[in-house]
Amino acid sequence: MPELVGVLTPNRQPALTSAKRMARGLDEIRAVDFGYVYKNGKLTDQTGIRFHMNRKRRLADLPIDQRLPNTIDGVEVDVLEVGYTPHQGGPRSPHDPLQPGISVGTKKRLWTGTLGPIVRDLNAGQLCLLSNWHVLCGGADAAPGDEITQPGPMDMMGGRTVGLLERWLRLNEQYDAAVARLTPGAHAILQLFGTQYAPTVTKAPALGMRLMKSGAVSGITQARVDQLSARLH
Repeated sequence: MPELVGVLTPNRQPALTSAKRMARGLDEIRAVDFGYVYKNGKLTDQTGIRFHMNRKRRLADLPIDQRLPNTIDGVEVDVLEVGYTPHQGGPRSPHDPLQPGISVGTKKRLWTGTLGPIVRDLNAGQLCLLSNWHVLCGGADAAPGDEITQPGPMDMMGGRTVGLLERWLRLNEQYDAAVARLTPGAHAILQLFGTQYAPTVTKAPALGMRLMKSGAVSGITQARVDQLSARLH
């Protein structure tokens, strides 16, 4: 009986296992699988081991130890340039890297809310998480070094510690804000969750300015500045 071309038969499985082991030592590999091979950008009916990369590079530009063989255990090798990203969980699920719009909260008081922008402390040079006082502090007994978890404890108990409370403004100072320094090993990106937007500059508010917000509960919302210099009494 002839071998089915599109089936991962027992004689091809060792090749796929070898390819996955090989990928551990290669840069920029996103995935390894068995599937249809492309020739000059067109799908063929031939199958092989496929290495997925964000960007294909010329063979001459690659170090020798980063070059792929033409075959692995007799199975053809193909390289695919892909533009996909892994499916995201919801904003209230665990995320690595961190990004604005996902759930965070204070472990001490169990308060939970939305992570605001990723900022840098100009004095210490550290990356910090910016959010509301009630999200990162949660009460008058807040102290520097309090653990900030992701997701926040109301969304998942035992979430990963991603920040340590640094400092905050008192509510009577007209701002509901606090910052926590990023813990070693935690990673963060600027892109607003659920969007393709990432901040590049800061601007003072102006009448008519359009805004976009990503909330862990409220989702993506938009607004427009219609007043300035308000004061609470």
